[in-house]
Amino acid sequence: MAKAPTPRDRVGGRVNLTLPPEVDLVLGRLAEAAGTGKASFVREWLVSMTPQLSQMAEALEAAKAGQMDSLSMMSKTLRGAVQGGQQAQLELTKLRAVVRKRKLLK
Repeated sequence: MAKAPTPRDRVGGRVNLTLPPEVDLVLGRLAEAAGTGKASFVREWLVSMTPQLSQMAEALEAAKAGQMDSLSMMSKTLRGAVQGGQQAQLELTKLRAVVRKRKLLK
């Protein structure tokens, strides 16, 4: 009997984690609010962070190899993460304004 195909989002390596209780609690709250399981929430977050994680890996590899520009690389990566967070904050502010306007119009 043929095996059913695995969904694309379930292909790849597996990682088993033991989380501190307070982290597990927050993760559970986030997953419930997002309407998904904890593993799915973590997977989606990691997928969305892949470019930043890749840059951080490059910076750490450069630091391990003794390259002087590794601190600059790490700084650039963190600056990009901060800018991404600021962009997300702006988008949320715009969304909040739209939601408030819709409520006022009702």
